[in-house]
Amino acid sequence: MSLAREVNKLLDELSVQIKTDEQIGVGEIKEKLNKLTRDGEIIKDIFTNDYYVNNMILDKVVAEKS
Repeated sequence: MSLAREVNKLLDELSVQIKTDEQIGVGEIKEKLNKLTRDGEIIKDIFTNDYYVNNMILDKVVAEKS
């Protein structure tokens, strides 16, 4: 799995934890993100893609399932 996909997966998990107000889960996910990105050192421009178009409808569907 690519770094961007791993980070994106963890960010999705983080949003679920925040919505359910589970602070223990939030802390664990932050630790995983920091370890994965070397405290943010290797994350610069990882989501930069000129051809990417955010699908707002899909985002809403995913958010409603959480």
